[in-house]
Amino acid sequence: MRFAAQVVVILLTYLFTPLDSNDPVRREEECSALRTRCAEQALDLIRSMKGYYIKAAQTLCGAGLFPKEFNDAFGVLLDQCPREPFSVVKKIIESELQCKVSDVFKDFEEEAIAAASIGQVHFATLRDGTPVAVKIQYPDVERFFYMDVRTVGFMAGLAGMGAKVKDVFTKLKENMEQEFDYTREARIMRECAGNVLPLFKDCITIPQPIDGRHQALALSRVRTLCSRKVLTMERLDGTPIRKHTLKLLEAFAGQFGTTVGELKDLMSAADPSKLDHVNPKIKRFLNERIPRKVEQIIKKLNRQAQLKPKVRPVQF
Repeated sequence: MRFAAQVVVILLTYLFTPLDSNDPVRREEECSALRTRCAEQALDLIRSMKGYYIKAAQTLCGAGLFPKEFNDAFGVLLDQCPREPFSVVKKIIESELQCKVSDVFKDFEEEAIAAASIGQVHFATLRDGTPVAVKIQYPDVERFFYMDVRTVGFMAGLAGMGAKVKDVFTKLKENMEQEFDYTREARIMRECAGNVLPLFKDCITIPQPIDGRHQALALSRVRTLCSRKVLTMERLDGTPIRKHTLKLLEAFAGQFGTTVGELKDLMSAADPSKLDHVNPKIKRFLNERIPRKVEQIIKKLNRQAQLKPKVRPVQF
């Protein structure tokens, strides 16, 4: 009920706040400021509710259903969600793995390195010196999931978005039911490694789960460090995907003589037929360099893969 009540307040603020200017440009600036304020209020509410509310915001943001200001605000939910204290994390790990944290970890960073909708990640080191990342599922998150999905769906309908988000919510529910089982994720990691690494081992790295098949546990009395609510995997150092993507967008936009904002609008256009094809920047983006770039990438991948005769190469 708290979520519903506060959403109504935000919605009323958004719908009934008066705008002062009659000038179209100035009026749009006022609308943008109002959307930004409402987006920040919604973000604070979602963070306080945690769980499914965060996952729903992430999914709807990526679906292009929100104004730009909401997408920008909700972007932090990809890796900056609320965190649980280490006391809670330790209790979950020891309950799931049936051993003390000190039995298998030489050191364990108490501060989470990242947090998402249903769990958070800590860095640690195994007894044999192997650096790992440990993902822990929040307590009770699965139990509250089904109640939350009904509430969010009701509020989306109240905001006039029911028809738009119905399919998104259905798919999200299916995905979340699978995401709650970390043992399934561990199996998928091994399956991906088995399928991909033989072809692209020089190009990519896939971390392996620390389970019964991992050499790090060869001499350990603990059979696996992966369970339904705890996933331990090899740790890889790298750049968060959002930062890496931003650099790529900046370089790509510069190559085509446009801005990152214009490029994002172009890439997220729901109806490409409504784009300004007369604009030389858009025309160049759509019709000139993209096909050649894609073709070059595909040809490079085919060469690197050294595909066997029975495997069909990627076609362009």
